[in-house]
Amino acid sequence: MVEKKEQLCVASTKTSEVHEDCSAELCMREVKKQLCGGTTEAAAGCALCPSNWLLYGDNCYYYSHDTRRTWDQSREQCEMMGGHLLVIEDQGQQAFIHRTVTQQAGDKFWIGLHHEGDGWRWVNGRRYNRSLFQLKVISGNCVLVQNSGYYSENCNDTHTFICQRKAVKI
Repeated sequence: MVEKKEQLCVASTKTSEVHEDCSAELCMREVKKQLCGGTTEAAAGCALCPSNWLLYGDNCYYYSHDTRRTWDQSREQCEMMGGHLLVIEDQGQQAFIHRTVTQQAGDKFWIGLHHEGDGWRWVNGRRYNRSLFQLKVISGNCVLVQNSGYYSENCNDTHTFICQRKAVKI
């Protein structure tokens, strides 16, 4: 009987019809199976990102590619998209960012690090940790990343940017 109910649930999720024998639990299990891939057991929990965002760990990352903004405008755009400018918290994440930025054709991306008061801070208020990467202070109070490293730059210059947000777990 459970198999028949699962089949009804599969049919109802594909046609957007709600079948009376399709319990919410069965439907959710099928949705997880379809979104997360594999079997229901493999889909016990997975993380999803919005379209055009990349998943790494528990976070989603958006590379603006064609949209250039000042640092403040980039921060506001990320917030409107439900996230914030990139905050690098560990070496694994830093390596992921380096790999993905290296694949870009020389683009410079704003990240969430800026000089404020007594030092460099992330948009979440944390202090810059020099052990994660070497910041080359050139000019300006805002930081960008490109394939050759991390640089300070004038916050009013326009560049592409990287947003970060938590992945949705289902």
